[in-house]
Parts: sequence; structure tokens; C-alpha cells
Amino acid sequence: MLSTFYIPTKIIFGAGAFRQLGSQAAAGGKRALLVTGKNSVRASGLLGRSMDILKESGVEATVFDRVEPNPRSTTVDAGAGLVRENNLDLVIALGGGSVMDAAKGIVIAAAGGKPIWHYITTGEEVKGTAPGLITVPTVAASGSESNCGAVITNWETHEKCTIGRKCAYPAVSIVDPELTLTLPLKPTLQGGVDIF
Repeated sequence: MLSTFYIPTKIIFGAGAFRQLGSQAAAGGKRALLVTGKNSVRASGLLGRSMDILKESGVEATVFDRVEPNPRSTTVDAGAGLVRENNLDLVIALGGGSVMDAAKGIVIAAAGGKPIWHYITTGEEVKGTAPGLITVPTVAASGSESNCGAVITNWETHEKCTIGRKCAYPAVSIVDPELTLTLPLKPTLQGGVDIF
């Protein structure tokens, strides 16, 4: 049986790796969409630290903090619209699996110029130029930080589907275990079970 394993994502792993965000972002673009959830990253102070690091590195960042669990196609389309309208060249996902999935969907829809659900239902390839993608997971075990797959929900049709495109592989994933220290017990335990 023949197997092929393709993982083009550069993974920077270790305590303190988060400090690499600025230099890695600056190498990938100058205008970024920083994708995150609605509360946790802000409450922990991580969003503010990220913005400071990016600014110090000369990267202008627009915060998109509208991602909900099981990211909705409408949320993804709104983020993709911001990327296109503002000519952003980089998407940074800062959060858990839903945030990383939404960021991948944003990259696909921004590059293709059509709603994300179009690419899910038609299988059409993306022909446009995709913004770069950096993932910074704050939860262990999703695995989403290094692959091109995403799970998106269509709230209107009550469907939850997967999508993957080559352009959605993160260029860089910054995996810093210190970012998981403020995670509550329940999601920590869920992550542990996912790993097994």
C-alpha cells in the first residue's frame, strides 16, 4: 500500500515560541487579518500582546474577533470580505480549532472571490492568489495548526462540512505550550482525550 504524507507547514515549537510571531508575520506580509474568537484571547491579554508584537515588527493588523464555535460560513465570508476589501496579504489565526478552521476558510474564500460554501459544495479549485496563513494555537490537540482542512457550518441549511485546499496550509505554525496555561480544566481534559 502506498501512502503520501505532505506537510509543508513550518512548525516553531517550544516555550516562548510566541515571541516569533512578529518576525514570522513580517516575513509573510505587511497587512494582516488577526482572526480570533470573541472573548478568551482578549480576556487573557494574548490579543493585546499579539497586537504589540505585530506593530513592533511593522505589521499592520486588523482584528477579526467574530469567530464562534463551529464557525459559520457567514462569518468566514465576512472575514474574506475584509481581506479582499483592504488588500490584506496575511491571515493570522490566534485561538483554538474553530478559529484556525475559520482562518483557513477565510484564506480560501478571499483567494477565490466566492462564498466559502460555494467551494464546499462544488469542489471548485481556487484560482486567485491566497494571502499567507500563520496559525497560533491556544488549545492542545486540534491538529488544525498544520493541515489544510477546515470544518465550516452553514447555519441556514443546518449542515456541517469539511473543506481543504492547498492554499489553506499554514506557512508557519507557532506552537507555544505556555499559551495553553490559562485554558480552563474542561477544554484541557477534552484536548487530552483528543490526543489519545
